[in-house]
Amino acid sequence: MYWPNETCHEGLIAFDVFLTVYDVSSIYSNLIYLAGLFALIYRCPDYFRRYQMLLGFHTLVNMLFENYVTNIWKILVTPPWLSICSYGPIYQYPEYALGIFLTIIGTTAFSIMLLFEYRMRAVLSSEQKQISQVARCFRYLFYAFQLCVVGTYMNAYDSFKYQNDYKNEMNMISGPFPMFIYCDNCILFNFDSKKCIIFVVTAILSTSIAVNTILLMAWISYSGLTSHHTVFSKRTMLLQRSFLSSLFIQITVHLGLLAFPILFFFAAFLMKLTMEKWQVFTHILALLFAQHGSFSTLAMLISNKQLRRNLFSFVLRLRRKFSKHAGNSEMEKNTSSLALQHYPTITRVI
Repeated sequence: MYWPNETCHEGLIAFDVFLTVYDVSSIYSNLIYLAGLFALIYRCPDYFRRYQMLLGFHTLVNMLFENYVTNIWKILVTPPWLSICSYGPIYQYPEYALGIFLTIIGTTAFSIMLLFEYRMRAVLSSEQKQISQVARCFRYLFYAFQLCVVGTYMNAYDSFKYQNDYKNEMNMISGPFPMFIYCDNCILFNFDSKKCIIFVVTAILSTSIAVNTILLMAWISYSGLTSHHTVFSKRTMLLQRSFLSSLFIQITVHLGLLAFPILFFFAAFLMKLTMEKWQVFTHILALLFAQHGSFSTLAMLISNKQLRRNLFSFVLRLRRKFSKHAGNSEMEKNTSSLALQHYPTITRVI
């Protein structure tokens, strides 16, 4: 049991089913990550080496993110109070768990920027050098804001750690709380605290800078491929377009499944949606939020021609190997049967 007593999940709809689905889906997601990592390693051509390392780093970060949220933190968000409840092994330290999450999600944004910066540099034309410098400045600005996010969160630590008074106040304003929200494994965003408000505003600004930096790098990369000043061979142009299209698909899935649950939870808070009507839907959104990286990795495997070829090549090679082994075993069996038929006496003597 990961919670102190039954009151800390009393009133939650399909709670046991939710935790079971979390555990089962985590197994399938990790298989997808392993397939993605193997496809990146297996028979990688020289021109793909550097990009392979960046994709591998991004996949590992996604794997870390998902296993942390799914197996260690195991969160559940309840509308309309924006309560974040932890039901994983570290349920006793929800404020520390949230701080670790902020570090991991910042690393995820960093890995995406590295991918787009590499693609941007690969197709950069002479007329785009100045705008590319702007993109790099935005990247460094994101690093600074990410440090500010960690700093403001540490400053607002007391607002997340000691919440009994705030929960009682919100209970008077927003109506009766379910009993589980009063447990220490559930924390609220204390908007009565200036420190918490500063943290939230800083986190929103950091996220905005990250998204705009990624979009700018993506636009520069696309413009570089369509620019008349960019001179590539036909084969190189096809490769660059293929890599960039695959990255667009991968990151669109990534950001979409990450952003939609967050936007819904804030909308639920502003619109005061009732828990009874939206609880199951929030379970699904929490699952999508936790496992967005595996969907992104699956999109990478499907859309990237080189990785798709590597995976199919390995599967076919493995199939031929097993077929050959089965054929050899059958041949040896038939040979032994023939020997017994032609030399029964010798066999008996032996």
